[in-house]
Amino acid sequence: MNRYLFTYGTLMSGRKRNDILKKLFFQYVSSGKLNGFNLRHYPAGDYPVIFDSHSGGSVDGEIWAFPSIDESEWDDAMAKRILEILDQIEGVDNRLYERRVFKHGDTKEYYYYAGVPETWYNQPLVDPKYDGRHYWMGGV
Repeated sequence: MNRYLFTYGTLMSGRKRNDILKKLFFQYVSSGKLNGFNLRHYPAGDYPVIFDSHSGGSVDGEIWAFPSIDESEWDDAMAKRILEILDQIEGVDNRLYERRVFKHGDTKEYYYYAGVPETWYNQPLVDPKYDGRHYWMGGV
């Protein structure tokens, strides 16, 4: 199984938490786009958050490959532990974000973190600022 992580905020290249991916031996694959979502910005913490879009929005970001040694049992165990670490970083236990996965056939899984709407409902979210490549500008 090939596993990937879609990043759109502080884990992206050059952002304040990208070193975490490097320490976990992720490899940058390419830029990417996640359709069906809207990006919002929480200025108090300088964090982006994505929500399901009913108007056909999309979010630009990056795709990173999970580390692999092509040994399925070991890769599965390693991926499970890495996802637990990412869950802690993203605040899954605090219901800030939830981990989601998109499966592409039997060979690829794409993980990403979306905001839990009930948690963010009364927060002062604003429209994000974008750079020239249409990436979120915060988190530097």
